[in-house]
Amino acid sequence: MIARAFCAVLCVAVFAEAQYANNVCISLEAYFKNMTSNPKCWYDPEVDGTAQERAQNNGFLLEEHQVTTEDEYTLPLYRLKNLDGSYGSQPIFLQHGMTADAACMMVNKENSISYYLARKGYDVWLGNYRNCDSCTHATLTTSDPKYWDFSYHENGLYDLPANFEYIKNLTGQKIIHIGHSMGSTGLAAYASVKPMEAEKYIKHAILLAPAIYFKKNDDILGNMVATLNEILAIFPIIGYDAILTKDSFESLALQRFFYSSLDNAKFFHLALSTIFGKYTHPPEPEKFPVTLNSIKAASFKTLMHYVQNIRSTEFRMFDYGPEQNKIRYGRETPPDYDLSKITNSISLVYGLYDTLAGKENVKAVYQVYHKPNWDIFEIPHNHVDLLFSRDARKTILPLLSKIIGKAIRK
Repeated sequence: MIARAFCAVLCVAVFAEAQYANNVCISLEAYFKNMTSNPKCWYDPEVDGTAQERAQNNGFLLEEHQVTTEDEYTLPLYRLKNLDGSYGSQPIFLQHGMTADAACMMVNKENSISYYLARKGYDVWLGNYRNCDSCTHATLTTSDPKYWDFSYHENGLYDLPANFEYIKNLTGQKIIHIGHSMGSTGLAAYASVKPMEAEKYIKHAILLAPAIYFKKNDDILGNMVATLNEILAIFPIIGYDAILTKDSFESLALQRFFYSSLDNAKFFHLALSTIFGKYTHPPEPEKFPVTLNSIKAASFKTLMHYVQNIRSTEFRMFDYGPEQNKIRYGRETPPDYDLSKITNSISLVYGLYDTLAGKENVKAVYQVYHKPNWDIFEIPHNHVDLLFSRDARKTILPLLSKIIGKAIRK
């Protein structure tokens, strides 16, 4: 009896130690110096926490709703709720970018856009595009190639309005849309193709680091696209319809690569600034594990759609080739998304150091298409500082609060 009790206590102790083992460190070097007992490392519950757990850790409850798109995808839609059960006032809808999901708007703790706006008294909703791990389809599974037959066109024309309609029906109010990167691409596609419908649901749209226009590309983006184009050409041959899907080879390989050596971790650190642009402050090493866990799937078609737009320097629909284009569009070349048809009021926000949604391209969108109800702002950030910067509460978040306040007063 005593032996059994001792074993039970020992098992609980071992389980607890394993469950709460150190998983973040204050420096890159500390990850590779006996991390389990290193005083520069500690356990952060948000690294592997669910969206609900992250919300609770930051003083909120998280509701999960389900929305179904016109083409039968079911997407989780999150809503922040105060601990007393109350909601905020004006609905704010946050939409993530490529290789991400709604939880990316919650990973920066007190600097997270979702918590910041909820504490300001807004009714914060977080949308998921159909690439998310928990997204499903009525008849298709993620192992079916047809499941991944989408790009930001379908994200914009199907995913967004399904969320907008749901929120409007539940709250009776129009939303303020805040889209980051591809969250802006989808909105631009939707509002240009269905401007009257967009007016029905959207009070104001804020496009952060909007990956829309690619007229002027620097050498970094050009080289990335050339390399990506060669890689994407192999995808259909090896049967890849998406990358970085849950538990995929490349997803696990990315984790192993970072944790395998200090040199690899430093390379990862350097790669982030090369891809996304110069950081005003280097990303904190303790955020790398949650950053790695925030990387989600992207469909082959989404990547190819961006490559097509960057190479053509036009914001246009997917190019299926002359024959298929004629069947789908009635012409041999894909039509452009006509941004001049957008009637919503819009705020464009670009990062001074952003290499993906470069300032010249965002300014070009404004110069060519802006209307009296558009405005544009510059922030001292790169492409992802909104999500991970320690200075978000000093720079981008107060600006967003100001834009939202102005939109509500109209």
